[in-house]
Amino acid sequence: MLPAILAVHAGWLAIGVLLLASCSSPSPPPSARTPAPTRAPDTQALRDAAETRYLAAMSPRLAELVRAQPWFETMTEAQLDLVIAIQKCEKDALRRGEEASVPEILHFASEQGWYQDGLDERESLALAGIYDAYARSLADENAPPIGRVLSTSLKLGLFEVLQLPETGRMVVVVSSPDLELGQEALRLTVEALPKVEQLAGAYPYNFLHVQVTPDLPLYILGVSYNEFIAVSDVAVEAGVVIHEVTHSTLYGIFPIWFEEGMAHFMEYHLTDELSEGAGLYTQNLTQIRRDPRLDIRAARPQTTVDYLAERARGFLFLKGLYDIGGIDGISAMIRELRTHTYATRTSCAPSSRWAGRKQRLSSPPSSAKASSAPPATTATRPDARLAAGSPSLIRCGLPCLRSATSSSTTATS
Repeated sequence: MLPAILAVHAGWLAIGVLLLASCSSPSPPPSARTPAPTRAPDTQALRDAAETRYLAAMSPRLAELVRAQPWFETMTEAQLDLVIAIQKCEKDALRRGEEASVPEILHFASEQGWYQDGLDERESLALAGIYDAYARSLADENAPPIGRVLSTSLKLGLFEVLQLPETGRMVVVVSSPDLELGQEALRLTVEALPKVEQLAGAYPYNFLHVQVTPDLPLYILGVSYNEFIAVSDVAVEAGVVIHEVTHSTLYGIFPIWFEEGMAHFMEYHLTDELSEGAGLYTQNLTQIRRDPRLDIRAARPQTTVDYLAERARGFLFLKGLYDIGGIDGISAMIRELRTHTYATRTSCAPSSRWAGRKQRLSSPPSSAKASSAPPATTATRPDARLAAGSPSLIRCGLPCLRSATSSSTTATS
């Protein structure tokens, strides 16, 4: 029997139970990638491929810079991957009128200690991932403009290459002006990805960029858009990172109540705080005088209070299904749902504070100091009944509405 706090309509409860029952065994992940077969290293063949296919497609300045790198004469497969990423990135940059930033990234990287002592496989793949992230931020008009903050990733060596069971190889890149916060964000992200993958299935991208920034509004702890996450510098903690990694994995194709509910479920489950989370959200719904029953009719939240209530109801609904089917049931359900929705990923509008922001760099990444955090979207003024709202209302993007006039913004983390 579901906890009374859910009071879910009987019809939707039946649907949830049937879905859990039908997902007794996880389906194959929708985007699991198997690593390419290992080829025997052949330095000359790799160098020839780089010259004929990729350097020939670069600008003369960039091609000469690549040839001048110490590793070019003894090229490995990982370094050929780097050359490929550089060429693709320049192509995307030139479309945006960026001529200097791509060679500037390589030049700046070559000045760092981790590069100068010999570019090993991990560092080559990580640098390729940095170029992939920059290229994506240039090609996707809805992505955050990360060019100005990548210098911190390069200078502080804030990157890691992962080999996940279902996802395959991927790169985590962190940008942070503070070394300790950046290292902590990197550690938490590297720990979160395999845990989220185990429950929700393969991560759908080949990189994840995490920006630690002081520029998010005080009441927003984290936001995400596809392969890009921003975390407040006062909220670099496991729950926040898990929440945003879940969003990045589910890529915005589910209704708000489900995706936010699942992000909160993952956050609390993977930090062993499910009971605490259920208590907090039940209390929050009582505080704002909202019905805890889940309503999934086609309607968008009209106010910040509506949005908060929808997130809380989604979490409580999933917690109720967990109480019935356990974590295996939740995992099988989300994997099955992803199997049926994965094909629509690229057609969905982004649901983040980065939506609609266009990127245009005016200077190379190494020379910029300002953060690239995007502006908040506007929303209706919160309900005055939230004037006495407690900090427990805030969790990974939930507004902290301490007064009726404290904010007129909403987050879609």
